[in-house]
Amino acid sequence: MSVTVSLSPTQLSWNDFLPVDSLPDGSGDDAQTATTMPELSGIRPVMAQGRFSLPDVTLSVTLDRTQTLVIKTAQKTADLLKHEQGHFDITVLTVRALAKELEQLKAGSPAALGQHMSAALSKHQQRADMLEKKYDHETENSRNQDSQKKWNDAIDSAMKGSGILILQGMPL
Repeated sequence: MSVTVSLSPTQLSWNDFLPVDSLPDGSGDDAQTATTMPELSGIRPVMAQGRFSLPDVTLSVTLDRTQTLVIKTAQKTADLLKHEQGHFDITVLTVRALAKELEQLKAGSPAALGQHMSAALSKHQQRADMLEKKYDHETENSRNQDSQKKWNDAIDSAMKGSGILILQGMPL
């Protein structure tokens, strides 16, 4: 049984962003990237050696294009786009960690397996949220160039490796 992760797009471009007059959160930021965590519904468990586990599954990470926004008057720089790519990549990394956990799940019943899946999804969603807050705080939403470079390097390194489970001191 394997759980794989697919992503679309792999690299953000300004064409992925919906131009708006202001962001709904009133933050004053120039852009926001909204990603979707994968759905874990409709998966039929398989039984082996008296235990239920997941079949081969692909988890998809996509943009929520209705909430991936850029201020119309913002300077659409490569640095700002790289910061937004970081948000997308944090979700990808978190879903990769979720996939590793899901591959190991075994339970005595489909219902118990479903509970374990829900708990794992919730845990990784919370981790993604915490990482994104830390990312924005430390980079000052891309304005702190030194911190942004550290995050860019850490995220890029993690995206290249398949076994990384810690990002900037926080679990994925």
